[in-house]
Amino acid sequence: MKSNKTTTLDSMLIKKNGILALGVSRDEVRKYRELVSNYGSVCSTLVNEVDGDYRIMEGQERLEGMTEAGVKQIPVIVTHIDSEVEETKLSLRLAVLNRSGNAVSQGAMIADLVAAGVGRKELLFTLGKSKAWLSKRESLGEKLSEELKELVGKGIICDGAAGEISRLPKSVQLDFAKKTLAGKIGKKDIGELVSLYLDESSDETVRQKILENPVLFLAAKTEKAKRAKKGKDGNRKSQLSVYVKYAADFMNKAIDGLKNSDPRDIDKVVEEIETLLSIAKKLYTTWASLRSSSVPF
Repeated sequence: MKSNKTTTLDSMLIKKNGILALGVSRDEVRKYRELVSNYGSVCSTLVNEVDGDYRIMEGQERLEGMTEAGVKQIPVIVTHIDSEVEETKLSLRLAVLNRSGNAVSQGAMIADLVAAGVGRKELLFTLGKSKAWLSKRESLGEKLSEELKELVGKGIICDGAAGEISRLPKSVQLDFAKKTLAGKIGKKDIGELVSLYLDESSDETVRQKILENPVLFLAAKTEKAKRAKKGKDGNRKSQLSVYVKYAADFMNKAIDGLKNSDPRDIDKVVEEIETLLSIAKKLYTTWASLRSSSVPF
């Protein structure tokens, strides 16, 4: 077992971690600042000492909260890990175990570890997560632009929306994200827009419209869908009218046939007439029921 120690360090000596910063929201920092202001330094953070340098490994939101509260001497747990890969592994395990940070910060660590030669099977076993979980976070770590990572780190855009936007080329992610934020477009709609942009059947004009004004494009798409539904409903109504008119025409022909038939032939169609009356009653009952009517036949 490694020997770690608990002590205090000048906050100026502790180096922040860029990847962990992606998972720190201003709301978390504010909560720790208020906690420290009311109760003092009641929580420590984990740092790794390498050649006299102290790198933060877990608890960056606590460090920032204490710093903003004016705490100079920060309570820390000091560990000694020579390998940057092992350092990142521990940071990732703690983030997953404590459910701290977010999918983007965890994904960035996963991407770094995979790039350093750590096998995905090892990560799955170590973290106790599924392939889908690992794949989603790794994708965020690799495909998300640095600018968008910063927005996620600041809590401006959520993991889910960032995950959808990460499917776009990095060069257009930031501008598209800002426009969806300004238009208050939700994750589901963002996903639909991105999927349409990536659809092989979409031409360059469609893709350009999605990027230039996603709000307007989404509104036009919604309106088109409404018109299509209205047209479909109208078609259903027209089809029903055709059926009713068709049945009425044949009923009138049957009546004319009875009037003009030989009296001796009338008894020959008793069964057919009874069937016809039964159908007519069923038609009326169905119609009356759907119109909430209780008028008897």
